[in-house]
Amino acid sequence: MRFETLETERLMLIPMSDCEEKYYPELTRLLNDKNIYENTESLPYPYTEAHAKEYVSGAEQRYVKGMLDYMIFLKDSDKLVGGIAFTHQKSNHSGALSFWTGTEFWNLGYCTEAINKIILQAFTNWGVNRIFGYHFLFNKGSERVMQKNGMKFEGILREHKFKNGEFYDVGLYAILKSDFENHDCVNWKQQ
Repeated sequence: MRFETLETERLMLIPMSDCEEKYYPELTRLLNDKNIYENTESLPYPYTEAHAKEYVSGAEQRYVKGMLDYMIFLKDSDKLVGGIAFTHQKSNHSGALSFWTGTEFWNLGYCTEAINKIILQAFTNWGVNRIFGYHFLFNKGSERVMQKNGMKFEGILREHKFKNGEFYDVGLYAILKSDFENHDCVNWKQQ
């Protein structure tokens, strides 16, 4: 599996390890948001520039373990809008998705577009058979993004995540390579 910059119609998905230090303040600003914190599994809050530096500097080590971390930029303006990660579980030919965008970029289709590209890459180039993702049940935006990308609801994992001293149920969505090949769910964008 090669780890390279990916392009979509509106976006550039740049490997986090290539993220320049000049983007740390913007990454910090976007992630230091209570709405982002509440809807993601493991980000700290408040989120500081020290967290951003640690997160970016750890990208190479996470890559060695199978995680491909991308920063999502608008292609026409080089503006950072979010992030997406794909954790490749090679022994199972599967991978887990996690994603976020800054709140000012919600409902603009950027996560949908980025996930579409990751799914296309995973099934055509990375030897993956199944891609899955979780969402807190109250996070309807993430649920909808997975649905738009042809991911099918597989069930609720009861008290699967622990955050802020509480257990949370999560919804599990997945898509199989056969769904992708049959174009069962989505008009895949061959970009």
